[in-house]
Amino acid sequence: QNYYVYVTAFRGSCKSMPSLTVQVPSPCTPQQVSGNLECGTNSAWVMWDPTPGALTYRVTAESVDGHNSSCPGSPSSSPCNVPSLQCGMTYTFRVTAIGHICESQSSSTYKLMTPCLPKSITAVTECHSDTIQVTWERTQASPLYIAIADGNDGSTLSCNSTMGTCQLAGAHCGTEYNVIVASYSDKCSSLRSSPYTITTPCTPQDIIVDACNSEGIKVSWPNSSVAEFYLMTATGEDGNTLTWNMSESHPTLTGLRCGHAYSFSVIATAMGCTSLASSPITLSTPCIPDNLMVQMECASKSAALSW
Repeated sequence: QNYYVYVTAFRGSCKSMPSLTVQVPSPCTPQQVSGNLECGTNSAWVMWDPTPGALTYRVTAESVDGHNSSCPGSPSSSPCNVPSLQCGMTYTFRVTAIGHICESQSSSTYKLMTPCLPKSITAVTECHSDTIQVTWERTQASPLYIAIADGNDGSTLSCNSTMGTCQLAGAHCGTEYNVIVASYSDKCSSLRSSPYTITTPCTPQDIIVDACNSEGIKVSWPNSSVAEFYLMTATGEDGNTLTWNMSESHPTLTGLRCGHAYSFSVIATAMGCTSLASSPITLSTPCIPDNLMVQMECASKSAALSW
């Protein structure tokens, strides 16, 4: 609205001529106030419809605990960015139109919740299964969370929850996963946590015997890129059991008793999780022949050996 103001002086029954008229514009209250959070910078973009009579605008945000912020300067048009919002808070936004002399009433309020970066993330594999249990510290300002695991084999897993945990299904053994948790509020794109790396070892396959000599039995199997170490067990037919801890997949096994049959199996370990035992292979360990005797037969130029 535009108001026209003039002044007239009175004394007794006389009055002066009116003064020159001054035009005083009064801006209208801003309408259609809305906003979007920019979570990467903890700020908010606030929008409103243009207001007749407004030269500039004042945009303020106030949290429930009294923290205040506003658009820097005096924006002359929509939108403007309100910086330095604290995470985990509900903010009330107001827009006031400012004219040459007067300012309008504050607009209807608009509220936004600012989610916090997920913290205290852990991921635990369910050994011998295809699931990963992800947990994090939840906040009231983040009503929804999404956990995403990107594998080094190109696979992607995801789950969502309103609580502080969810379960990723379909994990592949032998794959290293980078797990992140993203939080969402009603008006906000995601905030991503720092990644948490996890993996599960596969059961060793295709165990073969490469050599058997006086130094021991040399066995091997395809190496795993995620296994931290292996545990091989040999169980003799007499119940004698031997174990070897190793970081390689082509060890030489010593300490076996000769003349015994052994059943060999191996498990892989990574990040506190063990694989299932491999399919066993059975091998008998020969003894060195004793009491070798030679009887020469000169006439036939031959010799008879016995042991």
